[in-house]
Amino acid sequence: MRAAWLTGCKQLDIREIELPAPSDGQLLIDVVGCGVCGSNLHEWHSAHAGANSGPGATGHEIVGVVAGFGGTTSGFAVGDAVVIEPSAIRACQNCPACADGATWFCAHKTGAVTYGFADQMVVPAAAAYRVPVGVDLDVAVLTEPIACGVHAVRHSWTARVDGRVDGLDVVVLGAGMLGLGSIAAAKWLGAASVTAVARHRHQAEAATIAGATRVLSDSETGLSGTLRRIRPSMVIEAVGGTAGTLSLSAEAVGWRGEVVVVGAFEKPQPVNVGALTAREIRMFFPVSYAARDGVHDFQVALDLLSAHPDFRGFVTHRLPLENINEAFALANDKTSGSLRVLVGSA
Repeated sequence: MRAAWLTGCKQLDIREIELPAPSDGQLLIDVVGCGVCGSNLHEWHSAHAGANSGPGATGHEIVGVVAGFGGTTSGFAVGDAVVIEPSAIRACQNCPACADGATWFCAHKTGAVTYGFADQMVVPAAAAYRVPVGVDLDVAVLTEPIACGVHAVRHSWTARVDGRVDGLDVVVLGAGMLGLGSIAAAKWLGAASVTAVARHRHQAEAATIAGATRVLSDSETGLSGTLRRIRPSMVIEAVGGTAGTLSLSAEAVGWRGEVVVVGAFEKPQPVNVGALTAREIRMFFPVSYAARDGVHDFQVALDLLSAHPDFRGFVTHRLPLENINEAFALANDKTSGSLRVLVGSA
């Protein structure tokens, strides 16, 4: 089978590899598609000459079809459409973190043969979630980034015991796929209003589809003042980088509100601590996904997608595995109109 390898800065190569047969409790998955995530783009930019990412090039927004299994399969059958929880691929499924559904924090992670930029994968059955009937597989590839937004809201300090935020005003900075997932999650979980801040026109249009009740431009004059007048209970920062959005989040959030940071920052960020202290602001830095009261964020994301067939338009480009470098270039160029670029089978 074929798999992509990150071999250098902005260079992915396709190689032939041998994939071991699934053992007991594992599924063989034919990969239908894998989304190009912002973290993939970071690796693509930063990889040095001679880099070797391993097969599948850490693709983790995966949708596929069960093609075989070894022994016990936990109810899956050949032909079932599934999405894969990437952190569960390497999880032991026995430690306290795994028992809590927080496989990102597994204490005994195992090796993984391949990730999603490949023809096939072998994964534990525990990492697979069946795609609901009626959900297009191209839409299902959005499960992972939307689950990140679901996790950010459900596991926040602001959320109720049941993970909902009924009646609250929420602001989401950023309308890339992570921001769109956060918008959709906040609205799905009961927010009274969701104000989105977007950079590009196609992102603003997508934010409205995702559930934003108001969309502002990040270049709008007086943006900080507009957000301060809203004084939301929660601000979700979904931009990252060096955009100054962490400071903007702290300025905008309301009294005893919360800043939820899902964007990735590599360098220290300036924040007015005095302003945070004066309003008793809480901060939450979520990572990955987990379960709450026995319900996993992935399942909530699938339920959300099942109710929103209009999210299909969020997958703006689909390219075959052999054109993976073109796919990454498209995902990297926001002026191309890309929201989520999918790499996979025809």
